[in-house]
Amino acid sequence: MAASHELVEMLVDPAINLMTIASDTKKVYGYEAADPVEEVSFRIDGIEVTDFVYPAYFEAFHRPGSVRFDHLGVIRKPFEIHGGGYLSLFEDGKWMQIHGSKAKRRRFAREDRRGHRSEQRGQHVLKRSTAR
Repeated sequence: MAASHELVEMLVDPAINLMTIASDTKKVYGYEAADPVEEVSFRIDGIEVTDFVYPAYFEAFHRPGSVRFDHLGVIRKPFEIHGGGYLSLFEDGKWMQIHGSKAKRRRFAREDRRGHRSEQRGQHVLKRSTAR
């Protein structure tokens, strides 16, 4: 499931440089397609793969329930975070994670986050992709 999670995010934002702003706010959200629904999965030919959000998830003008925000339909409105997920947020000059639940915050704190895409945003230096 972890491999599909990273693959989804690499396909959507390979350079880790896409962001969006929710309406009438100064908060900037990282465009991470699997983080908001992390820990939610389904099977394809017996292989567990991650749920993922659709572009509508990052479009604040959608009303709750008006469109499908993620593949499995567990998200009901833009920028909602599933209890097992999180979202990268830039506010007050720094990147941080907001979690879908206290339990997720605790699990997240215990993870070895080295090499994760969300950690690259927080380093303030994004690595340029190469032709190779």
